[in-house]
Amino acid sequence: MESDKKRQKISTQPDLSKPFKEIKLRKPLKFQYSPEFVDSLKAENIKETFKSKHDELLLVEKLVAGGYGSGTQRFKMTFDEFYRRLNNGEQLYLSTQYLMDDPDSNMAEFEDDSDGNESIGGFGDNPELLNGLGSDFEDDYVVDAEDDEDDEGENPEEMIERVEDIFQRPMQKLIHKLPLKFEFTDKLILQQINLWMGSSAKVVKYTDKDFEDLDQIGKKVPNGYTSTGLHHDHADNIYIPVEGHKRFTLFPPSVAKSLYTVGDVEKVFENGIIDYKMNEKAPNWVTVNANGSQLPDLEPFNQGKMNHKVDPPSFSKINPLFLHLDEIVDDTIRAKLHEKGSQMFPEFFKDEVLSQRIIIDLSPGDVLYLPAGWFHEVSSRGKYHIACNYWFVPPDNFDEEKMYKDDLIYDINAMNQKAIDFYKMTTEEEEWYICD
Repeated sequence: MESDKKRQKISTQPDLSKPFKEIKLRKPLKFQYSPEFVDSLKAENIKETFKSKHDELLLVEKLVAGGYGSGTQRFKMTFDEFYRRLNNGEQLYLSTQYLMDDPDSNMAEFEDDSDGNESIGGFGDNPELLNGLGSDFEDDYVVDAEDDEDDEGENPEEMIERVEDIFQRPMQKLIHKLPLKFEFTDKLILQQINLWMGSSAKVVKYTDKDFEDLDQIGKKVPNGYTSTGLHHDHADNIYIPVEGHKRFTLFPPSVAKSLYTVGDVEKVFENGIIDYKMNEKAPNWVTVNANGSQLPDLEPFNQGKMNHKVDPPSFSKINPLFLHLDEIVDDTIRAKLHEKGSQMFPEFFKDEVLSQRIIIDLSPGDVLYLPAGWFHEVSSRGKYHIACNYWFVPPDNFDEEKMYKDDLIYDINAMNQKAIDFYKMTTEEEEWYICD
């Protein structure tokens, strides 16, 4: 099968002591790697890892139409409460990329409703993705960089904010264990570290007939998986599974215009960064620089509040089911779905697009490097599915010593390192280390 060939092309065991060639080639890479810190994130240890005396609130989602990512379904609760409910069989998902001031989140702890009612929402995600990076990198850091020109140093509050922007809550509790970089990402600058945790223990294993009514499909996919929906990030990604099974379905940035994104694709840069048109589909989009670099002009960035009800332009409107048609056993139903999909998304169903699909299966011990702009739909299965990921600022220069054209990125990185060093000195934990 074509998918088997694609798997073989990207699965290898590279030299982990030096930067990957795939970073410059802008290609994904699956490899074996088991850093020590993942033990802290395993199901048997994670409650102890993130225990808190302060009842820190995190944003949690409920399962919606077979998947996660619907912005109207996020709620605030402590990690202890999340873990308890997860163990009780509730379909919940913790994604630390979400901002705590998200107006779409419910300020109160949600009640357990076991009636199974699910609204079919959109593919809402972190609203800050609208700004050209996978996080709030530009919002805080560009302004801080300018302010620091007049300040001799940053105050403690600002430094702590910087740390918490990078080590997303509750990941800052592992600041003494989590490396800032790996040898194989040596020249990339860290942007954010996230935790992803959920359960598929009670997900219905649909029959083929369950997919005949497309109006009710949502994000449902075969074989009892939950789905994220197809989308891309604006950062380079090191994805590390800890528990459970993950299936990534990938498409390269070069076919972005055939993937029916929420936003209208303006340009795809050589480094994979995808620029969108600022229009009614992406009213708050900030155009990236002409060279594809990530620092936007301040004037367009500060043009107003974002509409949190608008799905990020980087999400595809294609139902995830159409990415998994080869898992439909019934030939008749699969043919009908293929015909329907071809009518709904004709550009996607062209051979030149479908032939670009790459399927990657990840288990604990596997790691995926995914460059910015690569579209991916992530399907998860297991009583627990836990993963950690690192987002790096994507390179726009490929000099051996300098991966970024804008020196401000290096200035920001220096300020971030200063803040992290300060944070480490103020916490009583074990020694910091760097993975080699």
